[in-house]
Amino acid sequence: MSARCAAGSRANLGVRALWGLPAGAWLALAAVPAVLFGLTLLAVGNRWAPLLGLDGGARDALHGYGLAHGGFVAAMAVISGCGSALAWLLVLGVVAAWLAWPDWP
Repeated sequence: MSARCAAGSRANLGVRALWGLPAGAWLALAAVPAVLFGLTLLAVGNRWAPLLGLDGGARDALHGYGLAHGGFVAAMAVISGCGSALAWLLVLGVVAAWLAWPDWP
C-alpha cells in the first residue's frame, strides 16, 4: 500500500470524519450541555427565584389543563400505573407523532 493511500485512509478515521469537526470542537459541544446542566442544578439547589416562578407557572398551567381534560388525566394515570417503559415509549411516540404532524386532530 502506498504512503498516500495509507495517509488518506487514516484521515477518514476518528472524530474528524464526523462532519469534519476537530476533536476540540466535539469536546466543546459536549461540554455545553454539561455546563448547562450544572448551572440548572445550582439554580435549583439555591432556589433561584426566576426558576421557582417558571416552575410555579408551569405547574399552574398543567393543573388547569388537567382540570379541563379529565380523559387525558385518566389515560396518563393508567399508563403511569403500568410502570412499563414500553408503554411509555408507545404513548410518547404517538404524542410525538401527533405533535410532529399538526394536521392530525
